[in-house]
Amino acid sequence: MPRKDSASALRLARRATANVRLLARGLAALAFPPACLACATALSDDGLPLCPSCLADLDPVDPAALSAHLSPTAALDSAWAAWYYDSDGPLGALFHAIKYGHRPRYARLLGRALAPRVALPPGTDAFLPIPLTRARFLERGYNQAEELAHGLGEGLGLPVRTDLLRRGAFVRSQTRLGRGARRANVAHAFDAAPEAAGLHLVLVDDVVTTGATTGAASEALREAGAASVHLIAAAWTR
Repeated sequence: MPRKDSASALRLARRATANVRLLARGLAALAFPPACLACATALSDDGLPLCPSCLADLDPVDPAALSAHLSPTAALDSAWAAWYYDSDGPLGALFHAIKYGHRPRYARLLGRALAPRVALPPGTDAFLPIPLTRARFLERGYNQAEELAHGLGEGLGLPVRTDLLRRGAFVRSQTRLGRGARRANVAHAFDAAPEAAGLHLVLVDDVVTTGATTGAASEALREAGAASVHLIAAAWTR
């Protein structure tokens, strides 16, 4: 078959595949209409999968409390989180779907929903998602913090930089570690690129616990010459 005909056939095949996928999504929406992940209330659209009632029940974080919690990390200029995290509440259901239910789209939708609530520090150059370990990324197939950052970037018109920070030394999972052990575990876990020098950056993470990970990331960026480093998170575990 001539090369031109082969390319044309490939385009037609791709178009047909895309049409089949659109049809499948439409049929799935009819058979399984969107519902709130927390209470199963039917939703009117295919947006963030939490109903207005469950969203209204979320407990907002006092920015001063989070900044005081993270104050030992001098490299971090400010910190903001939207809500307190409760594993048994609506956020628990949402983050479980994002992390373990292969729903990266939910993280991006969450970022878009948070964008109007965020007061960006003056002169912010870019959002910078906290990178996953290679093993966790391969296991999950995506970085939920990066998806969250893209949602924020789309809502606030800022770029997302994934080239300025990477995981360096191997670290264990933080899930079952206490505060002191978490800090030791990630003390030198990040490497920052020289291109971070002079930039005003906002780290993005899904859930902050002790702040050990964000602290280590901000210190690496400061050592690389970042002008300022701030943090935005969707939730904070008290």
